[in-house]
Amino acid sequence: MYCAPATAEALARLVRDRPDLLLTDERMPYLPGVALVAHVRREPGAAVPAILVSAAAPPALPPDTPFLPKPLDLDRLLAAVAGALAATPRQDAGAARG
Repeated sequence: MYCAPATAEALARLVRDRPDLLLTDERMPYLPGVALVAHVRREPGAAVPAILVSAAAPPALPPDTPFLPKPLDLDRLLAAVAGALAATPRQDAGAARG
């Protein structure tokens, strides 16, 4: 698990590390979570599932992006993570990370 306090660091880590899942808040410094998800999905070969969380509803969600309102309900979060991971084809970790 990686934590990025702002979207610039999140983008760098997403490209470099190719995580299995992106869990992001809509209200991130410099770039909203919706824009972060859209940016990641434009990357070649990016099959990173995403879940968006926020205390306020986002203006519009990218396709196939679950939204969870804050405060988070742990059971709903775990179900969303399991569903997102199950719906995404897995790459070989060695090939994905070089």
